[in-house]
Amino acid sequence: MLFRLCLILLSFVTPLTVSAQDWATREVCTFDTAEIHEAAFVGRSEAELREAAAAIPNDLGRFWKVTSPEGMISHLWGSMHSTHPLILDLPEPVTSAISSARIVMPERSWFNLTRQEITQDFSFENYTRPDVGLFNIYHTNLDRNVISRMRTRMTALGYEPDSVNYFDYHTLIFTGLSDPCQDFYSAVLPVQDAHIEMRGVLAGAQIRGLETRNAVRHHLNNPLNEPTALAILETYGAAVQPQDSPIIAQTLTALYLAGEGGMFPLWEEDFLANTYGSEHASRILTLTNDYLVRDRNYRFIETLIPELQDGNVFAYAGFLHLPGDTGMIELLRSEGFTVERITLPGERP
Repeated sequence: MLFRLCLILLSFVTPLTVSAQDWATREVCTFDTAEIHEAAFVGRSEAELREAAAAIPNDLGRFWKVTSPEGMISHLWGSMHSTHPLILDLPEPVTSAISSARIVMPERSWFNLTRQEITQDFSFENYTRPDVGLFNIYHTNLDRNVISRMRTRMTALGYEPDSVNYFDYHTLIFTGLSDPCQDFYSAVLPVQDAHIEMRGVLAGAQIRGLETRNAVRHHLNNPLNEPTALAILETYGAAVQPQDSPIIAQTLTALYLAGEGGMFPLWEEDFLANTYGSEHASRILTLTNDYLVRDRNYRFIETLIPELQDGNVFAYAGFLHLPGDTGMIELLRSEGFTVERITLPGERP
């Protein structure tokens, strides 16, 4: 969807010469193997994070068997929003569950759209602010380095630098702060979430999103939620600062493939504290996770439960949605479902 969105937006903007983000070279962005680098840990060490992660409910595991009180079986998967071939190489038990599922349920789906919805998705007004010409992002309290990175990213994608003043917050988050390293794959390879949805479509499964496709856009663009939108911009903005090697991406990929979900939020805490200082990092991370993870988890479960009662569901959301006291696994258990980990090859037991 990100690549499609970029194409939609580019169709309305006169391209510029792409000269920004020169650091995001193929050598920095691409890698063939995933491995953990101690240098990727900027606060606590790998061992210290792993010890802390052990206290998080369901800190290990990407693939889960969900059994309803009536005995109907479904599956839950923690995805990674990446186009990297290592992430797209799904384990056989996962592909088998997708192929045999009655219904496949991603976080959001752009499948089965009406003609009116398609027209809306291609409308330029769907991505711009209602106050174009009046808004100046420098009049917000957004970190100036993040603004600079957005301007750089938008220029690299072919937009005017000042486009940060007329695209809405949702577009700035998911396009203006999109990972430039994904550019080497996104023209050909989908993110893992779209790859799974495609497999479901080809297998003849029903497709239904865990939330409506524009739920996040509507929430973030509501003026009452501007503090959350700005917090998410700073959270995402820290992740796209220039790098000189792929060690962070390699490390996070290795942790994902090992099923170490509890490590991700702890690593992010340290990374943001190193970028902004611990107090500011804690504030923006709380705002970000309260909406993007916790609040949406409750909506996901509300949508998911009726389908789980009929069984043979393959549901999936980003890996961060699974672990923790308000993660999807614990929320399902609180509703009377039995949720059991299916350990995959290469994962930590």
